[in-house]
Amino acid sequence: MKKILSFIKNNYVIIFFLIIYLIGLFTFKNYGTYDDERMQYNHSIVSYYTIKNTFLGKDNCDNLFVDKTLEDTCINTYPYKYYGVSFQLPLVLIEKVFHLNISDTFYMRHFFMFLLYFISLICLFKITNKYIFHDKRYSLLAVLFMILSPRIYGDIFYNIKDGVLLSLSIINIYAAFKYLENEKIGNLILLCFMSAFTINTRIIGALIFFITFIYHFIKNRKDIKYNLLSSLLMIIITYILYILITPSSWSNPFTFPFEVLSSFYNYSDPLSHINFIVYHFGKIYLSNNLPWSYLPIWIIITTPALYLLLFIIGFTKNIICLIKRKNINKYIVYYDLLFVFVLIFIMITRPVMYYGWRFFYFIYPAIIIDAIIGLKLLLQSKKTKIIFYLIITINSINIIMWMILNHPYEYEYYSYPSDHFAYKDFSYNFYQVSNKNAVDYIINHSDDKDIRIFLVNYTNKSYNYLINNDNITFVRKKSDANYIVNINYKGNYDVNEYTLLYTEYIDNKYPLYFIYKRNE
Repeated sequence: MKKILSFIKNNYVIIFFLIIYLIGLFTFKNYGTYDDERMQYNHSIVSYYTIKNTFLGKDNCDNLFVDKTLEDTCINTYPYKYYGVSFQLPLVLIEKVFHLNISDTFYMRHFFMFLLYFISLICLFKITNKYIFHDKRYSLLAVLFMILSPRIYGDIFYNIKDGVLLSLSIINIYAAFKYLENEKIGNLILLCFMSAFTINTRIIGALIFFITFIYHFIKNRKDIKYNLLSSLLMIIITYILYILITPSSWSNPFTFPFEVLSSFYNYSDPLSHINFIVYHFGKIYLSNNLPWSYLPIWIIITTPALYLLLFIIGFTKNIICLIKRKNINKYIVYYDLLFVFVLIFIMITRPVMYYGWRFFYFIYPAIIIDAIIGLKLLLQSKKTKIIFYLIITINSINIIMWMILNHPYEYEYYSYPSDHFAYKDFSYNFYQVSNKNAVDYIINHSDDKDIRIFLVNYTNKSYNYLINNDNITFVRKKSDANYIVNINYKGNYDVNEYTLLYTEYIDNKYPLYFIYKRNE
């Protein structure tokens, strides 16, 4: 027994991360997908064939669209060319080399999204341990808080843009800190590559590069010649790498980054030009005309309440340190600058956003780090130390139980006590990721050899990518179906000829979807 305890004591960090990896490895197939992931898949296919045709000397430009063959599609006129797919291109190569079917392709993508997130958690541990807390226990606690943030955790399995951006931003900041600590050429190359990778995923990732650049410039302000040369080198290498990994920029490399910025700041679908309807405190808004409070409110109602309270304490402590110019940690300031700048910028400019705040998940580590700072401050008092340890333990167990009971719908989490009004006054199941799970339920509980399913609010066409069953047919008319899946949480669709078969709930209280079977 002593040997086992000694082994755990000496290897608890490795054991901790091994447990995280195994949980992800055995659960990643439980998550559904949504239409945006299908679209991103198509974007990556177009870029793949652009690279292939460029090296083969072909110049095919038929401008075909997503559900047709994409081999001869021209990237220059492709309506979604501004989406970066550098993370996805190696996955397309794996798909082609191993001749994966469409179901295995999407599951493979989900696994690699989790793997990237897992790597980013290791980087977060390294960031907090080396540059902020200098204590493995608090660093592991920061990672634990990241994992026990249900909405963030659920999204990283299928959200191939914003989940990937979150992961890459953590790795990017780790590379930035390494370079700011030691400006050797290897660290510079790593920083530039990760910056290009992050910017390719979403153009707002350039903000991380910008803050790193400012830090570097201030650090070397006394050596003007070195400062100018190294700063210029940082910009040039990052820019070249960004162009190289962005095939859609090859025809106009000098103006393309500005086109991307303009496109996403005033975004509407290039073909449909649709602005989605979202709910905010029970009121209906268009995605291009949201109130200034949209982002901060979504952060508040989807982040565990205890984390927010600790964040306020930690952030206040950091502000006091800055005012007094005492005990200032430049790496903490880096994260706080990122958080404050994004929050203020979005509240003022109010760009297009959809359901939730997934576009800006990359600022969440700043909340977690400040929360740990707040906790560390509270634990300094010997009188209340045990109480706060108990609170953290109870809170963690409570979130773990919620995640287990509501798996794989962690992405629909609203924090207590906001859940009492959020499921009523805000959107949920907006992307219909649950379609895959609803269809799985029908397959597992039906004796019908011919299963014809009609999905209400038919916008998510990607559920069938994860369903590999010849007995399933998805129909466009209710009259052709023997099963209906209604994701409308009010359940107000006309189902007079059907009997309610099953209802899936969030937290055993809030309906996520309804399954109806045709009366015999």
